[in-house]
Amino acid sequence: MAAKFLFCLPLRLGVILFTLFQFVICGGAAGLVWYAYALLHKNPSDSDRDTWADLPKEIKIVWIVLGVVYSLASFVGLLGFLGAIFKKTGFVRTYLALLWCTFLLQLGSGIWSMVTYYRAQLKKIPQGYIIASSIVPIVIIAYALYVVHHYIKRLQKQQYEKEMAFKPKSGFATVKGKEETYPLTQPTTTYPYSDSGNAFGHKKTGSTALPSYLKHALELKKLSNASANASRAQQWPG
Repeated sequence: MAAKFLFCLPLRLGVILFTLFQFVICGGAAGLVWYAYALLHKNPSDSDRDTWADLPKEIKIVWIVLGVVYSLASFVGLLGFLGAIFKKTGFVRTYLALLWCTFLLQLGSGIWSMVTYYRAQLKKIPQGYIIASSIVPIVIIAYALYVVHHYIKRLQKQQYEKEMAFKPKSGFATVKGKEETYPLTQPTTTYPYSDSGNAFGHKKTGSTALPSYLKHALELKKLSNASANASRAQQWPG
């Protein structure tokens, strides 16, 4: 059974939805991360300055890493969306490679975020937010890898069938045998008595000369008859 998106939808639709949502959601998340980062550094208020200063160095690094990861994921989503719309195998294959990189980065950053959160024992950030922001993207990207991989195989199969349909056939062809060149209604051999000379009821015309062995037998018979008549004449004279 061929692979489907959500068990019943086409793979192309799944790739389009994944890439579109990835571009929009990751782009929005990256925008919020970088906007907050720029806002806290360029024009901070007293409360913001105290809040940013209270954060550990590891959390600040995680903040920047998340911004980079979300920005990369948004770019990858745009590239895959264009490849799925125009059925470009190269774009979709590049999207799959970058999606693997995004998955590995997301996996690493998620593990790092949870480890840092529990080591720093931060109470200002909800625990559910850290867990959800680390695990949910990993699961979604893993399923996206499955769908995109099978969609690339589908595109390669369609491209191969298209090339074979327009590819000219080979010029080499085997020579047919003699039996295959004749139709079934025409025999390949002649009947021995089909010619007029040997046909049934045909009477030959022309010379009636006997064969030599028959002539020799007739001459011997004449000589034997002549000798028999001569012997009778001698026994019964007059």
